[in-house]
Amino acid sequence: MSLFISNAFSVAMLNSTDTCVRFQEITLSKVKELIGGSFVSAVGHQATADVIAMLTGVEVPVNRVSVSLKEGDQLVVFQLLSRLPEGVILTAEEVQKIPHKWYLVTILPDYTLEAVYHW
Repeated sequence: MSLFISNAFSVAMLNSTDTCVRFQEITLSKVKELIGGSFVSAVGHQATADVIAMLTGVEVPVNRVSVSLKEGDQLVVFQLLSRLPEGVILTAEEVQKIPHKWYLVTILPDYTLEAVYHW
């Protein structure tokens, strides 16, 4: 099981098309608890990494990688609540002013799908 942190979630991150995913809105204190140990950064922009580090007190390196989530993996998502104009690169101070939320994405076991859909 791995823990990732990112500023986005995409269906392309799923390892399988038959995947049960749980999304939970979480608090900043829960984020700090989760990333206080080992995690893989998938944050691709310096300003976003800087804001996450300022908010959490944990260094978050810029790491433009593809993420493939499998059963048991979790992804902490720093979600900005407004869409940025195309091509705009913001400073950390500008990103920090944008309303945001934190989410925890958990990839549930395969049997969860069977329980939900009674296959």
